[in-house]
Amino acid sequence: MPPATSGGSSISERSTASTADAGWRAGNCENVPVVSYPLWPETFELLKQERSDDPDHVLLTREGKLLRTEDIDGGKYKKTDAVRLAIRRLSKKTEIEFTLKACKKTSASLLRGNRDYQGLQSLFFDHDPQTVAEIHYTTIPQELLNEAIVWLGRELGIIKEESR
Repeated sequence: MPPATSGGSSISERSTASTADAGWRAGNCENVPVVSYPLWPETFELLKQERSDDPDHVLLTREGKLLRTEDIDGGKYKKTDAVRLAIRRLSKKTEIEFTLKACKKTSASLLRGNRDYQGLQSLFFDHDPQTVAEIHYTTIPQELLNEAIVWLGRELGIIKEESR
């Protein structure tokens, strides 16, 4: 599977997703931080199965449209989010209350509550570096982030035990 990109993101054959923050790219900074995220085996298989032919977008809707859009049309703000809508429909159909926000909150709480992975929440959510040290002096603890993501997958029940 050749790398596919979406904005500053890419998916590679090594089953990782990488991103360079859009705010940094827009500012033409020299040292744009690039973070790589290991994909859980189940996620990687689904991405290979559902991948679009579009060279700029890994996933599209069944109709070939972008999963999420924001636009101003005739002075009116217009937004579409096919993922959020699909999750809402599934939640209603299964009668299981679930949102992406709840998943993010749970993930952040689990990371913060783990002594080894405290402080990785910002990296996990791909937030901009905030401190002088983060911006100029430190590097991304990639090995630790990889470890934390695998641990999180197990904690959330996404990674099956045989996927170890």
